[in-house]
Order: sequence, then structure tokens, then C-alpha cells
Amino acid sequence: MKLKQLIESVPSIQELIKEPLPVKTSFKLSTFISKMNPEIEAFDKVKKDKIIEYKGERQKDENGREINTFKIPDENVEKFSKEIKELLEQEVDIDVPDINIEDLGDIKIKPEFLMGLNWLIK
Repeated sequence: MKLKQLIESVPSIQELIKEPLPVKTSFKLSTFISKMNPEIEAFDKVKKDKIIEYKGERQKDENGREINTFKIPDENVEKFSKEIKELLEQEVDIDVPDINIEDLGDIKIKPEFLMGLNWLIK
């Protein structure tokens, strides 16, 4: 699977694990998440290093408080974007568990989150 797919599915996975699930499904997801987290942490570290390298500046909200968004100077945007896109296209070797929709039991989850998991839930 590509790193991009993994990164983009994080919000959906976070929503899914908030729900009470059958024990076997919870175990499968917990095991998967423990293998997934190092990949996400490595991506975040490289991205943070690239933000520093390309002189990204932390943005501020309307009250002047720093937020977790960075502005890359115009002269570096193209290089930064290219490197991050290349990184996101990398294949990651993670065993994806077999989870069927029936394995989720009677949970209620918004379709927008379920759409982000179509590669995980069959």
C-alpha cells in the first residue's frame, strides 16, 4: 500500500476505533494500528524536517495564536511539494488485516469515514 493511502485514512481509523467493536475485530485493528503508527511517525518527522529545511513558518489564527499549519515561502513551495508527493508515493509494507463489514457489528459510522476505509473493510 502507498503511504498516502495510509496517511489519508488516519481520521477514518480514529473514528472507527472510538466505536465499541467485537473483540476479534478490536484485536485486528489494534494490531494493525501498532504496525501503522511507526510509518506515520516517520512520515511526520520527515515532513517536519522538510518544513524546517524549506523555512516554513507556523501560521497564526485570528487571535494571533500559533496553529499547526505552516506556510512555505513561495520560492520553496514547488520543491517542498515535490518531495512530499514523492514521499507519499512510497510503498509501505504492512500486513493489512482481513475485516469484513459484518465484523464491525452494529456500529454506526458516518459514510465519509467509511469511504476512507474501503481498502481495509471488505
